[in-house]
Amino acid sequence: MNPTNGSPPSAPLPSAVGPTPFGKYLLLDLVGRGSVAEVYRARPRHSQQVLAIKCLRPQLVRDARFVDAFVREAKVAVMLDCDAIVRTLELGRIDGRYFVAMEYLSGKTLAQLLRRCQETNQRIPVSHAVYLAMKIAQGLEYAHSRCDGELGLGIVNGDVSPSNLRISYQGDVKVIDFGFGQSIAKFAPELELLKTKYSYQSPEQIEGAPLDPRSDVFGVGALLHELLTGKKLFLDPAVRRTEVAAPSRLNRRVPEALDQICLRSLQRPPEARFGSAGQLVEALAQVLANQPCSRDDLGEFVRIAFRQDCQRERAKLEALLGHPTPESLPAIRDSSLHEIPLPPLRPSDLELERSGTTRPPNAARRGVVRWLRRLFG
Repeated sequence: MNPTNGSPPSAPLPSAVGPTPFGKYLLLDLVGRGSVAEVYRARPRHSQQVLAIKCLRPQLVRDARFVDAFVREAKVAVMLDCDAIVRTLELGRIDGRYFVAMEYLSGKTLAQLLRRCQETNQRIPVSHAVYLAMKIAQGLEYAHSRCDGELGLGIVNGDVSPSNLRISYQGDVKVIDFGFGQSIAKFAPELELLKTKYSYQSPEQIEGAPLDPRSDVFGVGALLHELLTGKKLFLDPAVRRTEVAAPSRLNRRVPEALDQICLRSLQRPPEARFGSAGQLVEALAQVLANQPCSRDDLGEFVRIAFRQDCQRERAKLEALLGHPTPESLPAIRDSSLHEIPLPPLRPSDLELERSGTTRPPNAARRGVVRWLRRLFG
């Protein structure tokens, strides 16, 4: 994938007087800007369906490594069609800007919810914490088990952190990205993308060892511990060598069965953890049977926690779209949006290796290449 030569393309900033055209889309407003990408609320020109457009930052297009990583991860994300993962609908390039079109989820990241709970001196209810962890593990299990025929794709997320998880105002829980930050961290440490991510990384990931799905199980365990106690479990990579205290020591409402699930997920040797995210889902479901929580329960909790933000966002969308928004903003399920053609693929575009991530066997990698070529030419 060849980067744009010369000066980087200008950022497609939405106009103050109305939506900004961007190919077949209209950019409505800028949602956020990070070290690597800018995210816009948008809609197709001939539809009122709100979606998100993530654009690679203009200054990064000069570096082929960033472009390759962005395209590679987007092509992997397009494969993942799961209710617990934000859907990637399209990968394309417009006026030199590489972008992905994704479903838009009106809500907050889990990091924002945890921060709000700290500010208001409250904990997320145990049942809600279990439900959150279970839905996250469901999304991970789907990705881990994704296959091309009989060959597994070897997907490991490696970033099960609160900022990479989003909760809608209706209670949907979704993993946002699958490893883009992990991919570029090895050649762009100056971006400090993983500065706050150590708290959710497995010992083998921190040590740079090969990873398998049990590494993500550790991440869910660290996240579950934080949800139950209100405190981040690991503040330094070296802390993983110490014994982990049961969540019930800080929260008496945590049952013993949940203690055991959390501590098993956090075992230092991978073979001592749950063998898969699916096994973790089954264990959490048993706990949830005794302490029920539903999508509606979680959505109500988030709406109450962010009542004013929810009202402001609804008003903002009504102003941008020019008509009242529905009570719920449904997830985008239409994958018919055609892909804008990209330059011909090179072998490096299809490489799935990440920093510290296990490479699939040669036969599996060949299967991935064939699968992607069938999909993307």
